[in-house]
Amino acid sequence: MNCLTVRVLLVLSLTTLHTVRGEFVTVRDASTPNRTLLCWAIKLSPTAYVTDAECVRSYRKHQIVMIYGDIAPAPAVRERLGRKVASLRQHPDCQHRVPPLVLVSAISAGSNRSVLDQTVRNFIASYAMLSTARTKACRECQVLAIRRILPCPATPGTVVLYSNCLKQMDAIETALAVKSQQRRDTWVWKLRRKLKATLYADLERLHRERLEMLNFMTTARR
Repeated sequence: MNCLTVRVLLVLSLTTLHTVRGEFVTVRDASTPNRTLLCWAIKLSPTAYVTDAECVRSYRKHQIVMIYGDIAPAPAVRERLGRKVASLRQHPDCQHRVPPLVLVSAISAGSNRSVLDQTVRNFIASYAMLSTARTKACRECQVLAIRRILPCPATPGTVVLYSNCLKQMDAIETALAVKSQQRRDTWVWKLRRKLKATLYADLERLHRERLEMLNFMTTARR
């Protein structure tokens, strides 16, 4: 997959799914039962979110989760994080040295090698996750990587969180497949029960008709 193909795919994905809203996510403590709110993060790309460095200073990636669409941030939070994202998008060095769509490989542990295929799949999956969220239930994603040090003059205290929505999408697809199979099994069971009841009724009717015919023939011979 060459660079031009990837760009075309990403543009088409954005064009097709531009109506989906998911600009902010909540960053929460994964170790607490009620998922304690730590801070907010704002979308840099469908799989990269910008937040304050102090928020995740003492946390590792497996200790926090990102939850989509449960509550809304205050205007002050929106403005502060918006400035951080603007500094990354507008500065030429940041545009090239902090690629928003590059994810750390989840396959090879300890490797900083980016996986383009996984990036594109996550790009589409993040939108699909939001578009399939028909209820108000929270959609939770794991943090795939935390980029604490940015190699460009971004706004001080800026951290980029990379999320992996593929696991979440796989879980949704599995649940839908299970429900579909359950509905099919229920339909088959009802059909068999109906056919069985109909078959017994037909057999009983034929048996009665034969008895009546035999009785008629016996009576006619007398």
